[in-house]
Amino acid sequence: MNEKIFISYAWINDEPDNNVLGLVATLRNYGYNVECDVMVSAQETAIHFTEMMASSLQKSDKVIIVLSEEYAKKANMFKGGVGTEYRYIIRDIESNKQKYIFVTFNSDRNKVTPDFLQGREILFLDEGINNLLLKLNEMPAYDLPSVNSNKTLPVAKIVSGINLNLVQDEGKQSNEIYLDYIAKWSKLCDLDNWNGWSSFVLGGGQPRILKKTYDDLLILQEWLYSRIYPTDYQELKNAFENFRRILSDFLKVFSAHMEELGNMWITEKFYHIRVWDEVRYHALLEQFESHVALVQNLMLELTRACNFICDKVREYILNKYRINEGVVYVTYGPCDDLAYRIVKPEYNEDEKKGCPYKGLENFKEDVKKRDIYFNE
Repeated sequence: MNEKIFISYAWINDEPDNNVLGLVATLRNYGYNVECDVMVSAQETAIHFTEMMASSLQKSDKVIIVLSEEYAKKANMFKGGVGTEYRYIIRDIESNKQKYIFVTFNSDRNKVTPDFLQGREILFLDEGINNLLLKLNEMPAYDLPSVNSNKTLPVAKIVSGINLNLVQDEGKQSNEIYLDYIAKWSKLCDLDNWNGWSSFVLGGGQPRILKKTYDDLLILQEWLYSRIYPTDYQELKNAFENFRRILSDFLKVFSAHMEELGNMWITEKFYHIRVWDEVRYHALLEQFESHVALVQNLMLELTRACNFICDKVREYILNKYRINEGVVYVTYGPCDDLAYRIVKPEYNEDEKKGCPYKGLENFKEDVKKRDIYFNE
């Protein structure tokens, strides 16, 4: 059943909040039955606003409250429609805790949280919407396996004579080393939230990355470079090395034109010039579009490299690795039809031989042979 979801928020300067309208559009594109006040009022004539809000709150299976400074001000004063629904929410939330989800586009929760909602969990939308989707589906953030009934026991070394049996301690074997490497790699690249953070790179035509994610990727780049791999499983080693090479070029290309924006690094619109020169402007705009396409294509290639590693882990180390999560995928858009699209970039069998990524200059040509790519 497609649950009914209502989004509540405060208008700004007597106009709907564009961020909220964008959130509504995104969730509806993702298949969620989401409505907000402007949609409900458009469906009826001579609608009474207070009655409409009360009805929407009562009939909805889930209610997303978008907190903002304007919302907090009106709620604390119990002013207008926000004040009316705020009274209803603080009465109803204790008996319907799973129904209400609080989100914000503001990084400072103290400025946006009304007095009676202090201490409630708030999801920050500048970190992506994956956590919101988990809440809407009442799914855990981490899908951990059940306890295996067959406990793995340590292996004792058999010795003769009067020596005691000693637990084998001759250094980690290849599988154990790779298990450690896989865990570290998946954590630093935020594999469980890959679609969330990569959507900032692939969406809106101006690639951006959270500073924390960027810092973790820098650490991962250096950590991968310094690994000592076992002599076993050469194909798995190649997959990690392939990922490292792409990551190195991705960070180098992205950082060439990045500037600070709050808690993010964002691609600078370097075609903005102070003194108008039409020829120079169009030349710089063309360079900007080429740069954005290259950054986004490297993001797709990095995703292919993720899936390549996962394939090799399942082949050599853990045959059920990330079976429940499935392939690594990404979301990009809005496209010309204003829709967002989900794709799962992967190498074909011929591309998987050796290291598929042959360096940045070769990639600019090879990308045209990949399963999906962005035109300059």
